[in-house]
Amino acid sequence: MHYFIINPNAQSGKAVEHWERIRKICHERNIEYRYVYTKYPGQMTEIVHRHTANRNPKHIYVLGGDGSFNEAVNGLQNPDVHTITFLPAGSGNDLARGLGFPGNPSEFFDQLTKADDYEEKTIDLAAAYYTDEGEQKKHLFAVSSGFGFDADITKGTHNSKIKKILNKIGLGKLCYLLVGLKALFSWQPQEARLWIDDAKEPIVLPKFLFMATHVHPYEGGGFPFCPDAENGDGLIDLCIVNGLGLMQLFPLIPLAKFGKHKGKKGVILTQCKKARIQVDRPVSFHTDGEVHPNQTEVTYMNNEYGYRLQIK
Repeated sequence: MHYFIINPNAQSGKAVEHWERIRKICHERNIEYRYVYTKYPGQMTEIVHRHTANRNPKHIYVLGGDGSFNEAVNGLQNPDVHTITFLPAGSGNDLARGLGFPGNPSEFFDQLTKADDYEEKTIDLAAAYYTDEGEQKKHLFAVSSGFGFDADITKGTHNSKIKKILNKIGLGKLCYLLVGLKALFSWQPQEARLWIDDAKEPIVLPKFLFMATHVHPYEGGGFPFCPDAENGDGLIDLCIVNGLGLMQLFPLIPLAKFGKHKGKKGVILTQCKKARIQVDRPVSFHTDGEVHPNQTEVTYMNNEYGYRLQIK
């Protein structure tokens, strides 16, 4: 039995059109299936949590964007038993890009079900630990998390009126770039302290802009902030921007779109198993695009378990 969970709002509603084509393939190939549409944010987590509560193996398909898949992995139980397949139908599709998946979910499902057998791979997850209203919390992410300016761009992208327009004409990936360039003029750098792995003394970042923590290379609709990130190495990759003035920052975002930021002044790329970042003035951070406001400290770690993914 194949279980499909569909976010009908993904890709400005085009996910429903993809589902109808996938459904047709299921009928043509006598594939047994059940499906459900999500109706509100967070429901994907609830559905996956319910379906994976026991150890009877299930194959779950998530049709939506990176945010939908983030909800799914945060609900996943018994990850050594259940298989989860991502059918990308978002505007950014950074997870699909990192995995080398085609961007069309119905075509991808067609390829998967044509094969006589399929291959599974265990993919890393990372975790962000933070405090919310005095309560310690943990949130998994499959692609990336941004702390500082990066999260402000993500928040601005969600609230941008131009995003829907760009999505409709197939230029949704430009939204991150446009919002980022605009946000540079209002961002105020501050000092940050960063502890890598088990270091007792922090690295002091006197003019901190942001830190992006990645499992896969891309975020923001194709920005390879961490071009060397590998999804099965048990590490998290960091991209830290610090110590730059406005005129130096302004050209950096377009350069990052093409991976040309590597080696530039003020850009630090490194790998580790654990990173703790701390600031004095609260900032936002995001996990796969979900924004968490008013934070002064976040700890990132490679999660103790990943997820089984069908890749072909």
